[in-house]
Amino acid sequence: MTYPTNFRIFLILFLSSLAAFGPIITDMYLLGLPSMTHFFHTSVPKVQLGITASMIGLSLGQLLFGPVSDKYGRRTP
Repeated sequence: MTYPTNFRIFLILFLSSLAAFGPIITDMYLLGLPSMTHFFHTSVPKVQLGITASMIGLSLGQLLFGPVSDKYGRRTP
């Protein structure tokens, strides 16, 4: 089965943006960490729980959707 060129380009862009999502979240969060401690009037460890939650969310997403994509996304030889 062949796919149109537009779909291939969309798929490449979409998957590359998903792959870059985790590092972008981390970089943006770490840059705003000092500002968030002042804004929320809290300590740094409490604000760091947000980055911990995002990392847990990314890892759970890979654990849950990895097997699903293997099952339904792979073609049989």
